[in-house]
Amino acid sequence: MKKYLVALMFFCGLFSQVAQADDEASRWYVGAGVAELVSPGGIPMSPQEMGFLVNQTYWNSSRTVENRRLANEVTVGYQMNGTFAVELGYIRGDSGAKATTTATMPTFDWNTGLPISVPITIAQKETLSAWQLSFVGQKPLNDYVSVMARLGMMRAHTEWEQRQTYTWPASWNGDGSSQIWTRSSNKETLLYGLGFTAKVANNTDIRVEWKKSSAMQTGVSSAVLLFQL
Repeated sequence: MKKYLVALMFFCGLFSQVAQADDEASRWYVGAGVAELVSPGGIPMSPQEMGFLVNQTYWNSSRTVENRRLANEVTVGYQMNGTFAVELGYIRGDSGAKATTTATMPTFDWNTGLPISVPITIAQKETLSAWQLSFVGQKPLNDYVSVMARLGMMRAHTEWEQRQTYTWPASWNGDGSSQIWTRSSNKETLLYGLGFTAKVANNTDIRVEWKKSSAMQTGVSSAVLLFQL
């Protein structure tokens, strides 16, 4: 990770010399928008889910997966000249995947001795927060639209939670019980992206971009409004 940071600092220093010769083009800007996190493989099946899904007929089990989730994104940048900028950004949201397994457990009512089925739900969810520091270059296609590319580093923090819930019968004097598993991880890797920027008003642009980092298990498509300060 250190080599990515050193490389980024080198390029920022190099092009800051260019920016000094073009003060009128140098400016600060901020941005905010939404991102769609897409996880093609979804969340892997856990051992607890596998136990119910290996015999779907007996457990009357099924599994649903959501691969697309929304996140919030904010950024602050410094436009060194008409072509190059440095940006610091932050993304937070569900990390592109959620999985839910439902099943029923055959058992007997403690009070009546009659056979009953207890509903079971296993819900997995990942939450992502990530900082990104990157070098952004853009090339105008006309007076209103520019193509842009990003290269930098990302530090992502991912939190995973699995909650297994049993819904007890009302005659058992309880709503149910839950078991919870959690884990978290941090990862720092190279970040890259491609997109377009369009002018929508004076000092206001909209950027549509796709970016990727192996620090995330997802690709990120985002739309961000940029405001020059």
